[in-house]
Amino acid sequence: NPSLGAQLGLSPSRLLLQPPMLQRPLGLGLPADTRGRLVALEWLLWQVGGLGPMSGQMAHFSVYAQETIPYAVDRCKTEVRRLHRVLDQRLAEHSFVAGAEYGIADMASYPWFEVCGDLKPDYAAFPHLRRWQGAIAARPAVQRAYALKEQVNPNAGRPLSDEERQHMFGRR
Repeated sequence: NPSLGAQLGLSPSRLLLQPPMLQRPLGLGLPADTRGRLVALEWLLWQVGGLGPMSGQMAHFSVYAQETIPYAVDRCKTEVRRLHRVLDQRLAEHSFVAGAEYGIADMASYPWFEVCGDLKPDYAAFPHLRRWQGAIAARPAVQRAYALKEQVNPNAGRPLSDEERQHMFGRR
C-alpha cells in the first residue's frame, strides 16, 4: 500500500495481529465481517500449516532430492492428496476457499497447484478443485503474472546444477 510510505512484509502471524479496521483498507483479502474474517484466517492457517508445507515436501522429495526415498515420496503424496480432498469438499459448498469471494486463503493456496508441475492434483477425482483452479487462473492479475513467467524464472523446469542445489538447500 503506497500510502504507508514503506513496504511491510506480510506473514500470517502479522495478519492475525493486524487490527480488523486496517485489514480491509490494506487490501489483505479479508472479509469485513467478523465471522467471514475468522473463516478466512482459519483457512489461511490451514494452508500455512498443511497444504504449503506438505506440498513443498512433496515437491522436494519428488523433484529436487537427488536420492529417491520411496517412503518419503509416498508419505508426502498421500498427505497432499488428503489435503486436496479436504479442499475439494470445501469448494463443493463455496466458490472460493473462505466463502463466496476470492481472498487471502485463495491467494495463499493457489500457487501450490501451479509450482508442482507433474505433481498436480488428480482433477478427475477433485472436480471442485479443478473449477476453483480454473477460476483463479483466469483472473486478469494471475494472467499478468503468468505473462512474466519466462522473465522471472527463465530456467523453470530444468534440473538444478550442483551449485544451484547448494544454494537452494542452504549449503552455501
